[in-house]
Amino acid sequence: MGSCLIVANQTIGGDELADAVAQRIAAGNDEFHLLVPSTAAASGAAGPIRSTPQRSTAIGVTDGRKLAEQRLSYGLDWLTGLGANGSAA
Repeated sequence: MGSCLIVANQTIGGDELADAVAQRIAAGNDEFHLLVPSTAAASGAAGPIRSTPQRSTAIGVTDGRKLAEQRLSYGLDWLTGLGANGSAA
């Protein structure tokens, strides 16, 4: 059994990352640690790439730390939905 560190920000919830997580689960990784960097959002660029109910609270957030916290919370729920054991790194 292994573990995997995911460093992600806007890619959380994306198909490519979901595929990578699924491949690692199939390979025997059973723990995932998610690190979401706190970055300042550009004016008008705050919020998710995709509009989903889980991420809609990030729309309009310009505080980088608050945005990272929201994405981390969403990301941990998302990982669980994929069948991974996720924790914050």
